[in-house]
Amino acid sequence: MTYINKFNFQSIETISLILGNILTGSKITSMLNHLGLEDTFQKDTKWKRLSHSMIASQSRFNCGNKIVEIIEYIFHPSSSWFIDLNHYNEEMSKINKCISLYGLELKSDGKIHLTKSTKSKREADEKYDLLKSKLHERNIHSEIIKFCTQDIVSEDYFSIIFEASKSIYDRIRKMTGINLDGNKLIYNCFDLKYPIIVFNSLRDETEINLYNGLKNVLLSIGQIGRNPRAHTPKIYSYENLDNCLDILNLISFAHKMLDQCYINKVALKHFMDSQRS
Repeated sequence: MTYINKFNFQSIETISLILGNILTGSKITSMLNHLGLEDTFQKDTKWKRLSHSMIASQSRFNCGNKIVEIIEYIFHPSSSWFIDLNHYNEEMSKINKCISLYGLELKSDGKIHLTKSTKSKREADEKYDLLKSKLHERNIHSEIIKFCTQDIVSEDYFSIIFEASKSIYDRIRKMTGINLDGNKLIYNCFDLKYPIIVFNSLRDETEINLYNGLKNVLLSIGQIGRNPRAHTPKIYSYENLDNCLDILNLISFAHKMLDQCYINKVALKHFMDSQRS
């Protein structure tokens, strides 16, 4: 691991308060034992136990690496102590507001990476609150927020679109139980002959056109966001947050349309039976 400069006492206290609200006392005991860290204040509150252990580790190793190890242990992608993805992202944002002052950033892979340091608490707060305000301004669907909050904070705009587009396919799979992906999933679920996902009766040309419109929007999202990242040149440019959010609006619209949809159980059964035969 890269050498990490020491954290000051105020930062250690802030980090300890955040992490202490995530873990139970027994989980803290298990983690500190696993990481080989001191745990000599077990009768203290959770955050104070963590704070004492972090301060002792910095004194022993003369660096902040063990504090990074604690954060990465807690935010490992397989962690089970977060309520849901929103909770995970919210706590990650709190940690990032603190460690960004040291040129560090916790990302969605559960690892802390080097980044450009923020110069003040205000700058750190502005960086990590910008996403939330932008998403609320545009009324972006909550499914997108769950999938790509940290990527937007990290300003990896191509990855943001990639992750947001995956939220569409993930949702359709959960709605139907059909384990397909990409265009194949869309074509099978929005087949006019056996429509599995529907939002109108398809009784006239207008309703059929609206239905095909949603289908084409979903296919377009795949073409925009799901093309391999290695393809060059990129057809679409995600050079700034506003351009990225414009495309998120399209994906958000698709999610809002899916909110109005329901499952045609007869068509779904027909498809499932055809897959078994």
